[in-house]
Formats: sequence, structure tokens, C-alpha cells
Amino acid sequence: MHVVLAALFFFAILTLWVPAYWPVTVFQVGVFTLAVAALAVFGIRRMRRTDLYPLFPLSFAVAWGLLQWATGHTAYAFDTETAVVRWATFLAVFLAGVCLFRETEHESAAPGNSRAFAETRAPQGARAFAGDR
Repeated sequence: MHVVLAALFFFAILTLWVPAYWPVTVFQVGVFTLAVAALAVFGIRRMRRTDLYPLFPLSFAVAWGLLQWATGHTAYAFDTETAVVRWATFLAVFLAGVCLFRETEHESAAPGNSRAFAETRAPQGARAFAGDR
């Protein structure tokens, strides 16, 4: 799924200057599909509480736009609908990113992990370096 997210971002960057709305729609549909698939596979249980804090402002932006659109208290309904979809896309990108790139406890302690390597090997290297003087 990491490759799909990367492909979506490559597509979005390559079609950034196309003067039509279809590239944005393709990116949004792809991101929404990927977010639903990531939540179905990994679930929200994989997230820590600290990972969930950005959900509040993103969800608030979507809810506020939906409230404005539903009550009719908007200056221009099309712009409000577009903004709601845009903020929902930001929310979906965040959810997909947290689900796909969140390390579990087991993965962070793996021997190939650079942080685990630095924690175990750096003190030994520092002692060896200090002994060379």
C-alpha cells in the first residue's frame, strides 16, 4: 500500500499544472480508496493517542463545512462543497499515512532499525573512541 500512496503523490505532482479538475478528482478518489483500505487492513487500533491529535482540527474543518453547507449559511455553496472535499482529502491522507507508516512495538525493536542500532551500538562506539585517546 506504500507504493499506491507514492504513486498517487507522483500522479498529483505530475498533473499539478493541468488546467482541468479531473486530476484532482482522480487523486481524491484514490486517496479515499486507500484510506478506507488502510483502515480496513490495519484499523484504528494501531494508532497511538498522540497520533490521533491532528484528527481533531481536520475533522472539525470537515464538520464545520458540512454544517455550513447543510444549514445554507454559506456565501457560495460550490466553494463550500469543494472545501469540504478538500479537507476530507487531507483527513484521508493523514489517516492513510498514520495507518501505513506507523511502527508497531515489534518493528521498532527489530535489529535492522536504525534507532535500535544507534541505541545499542553508539555507547560501545563512544567507549571505543574515548579509549583511543
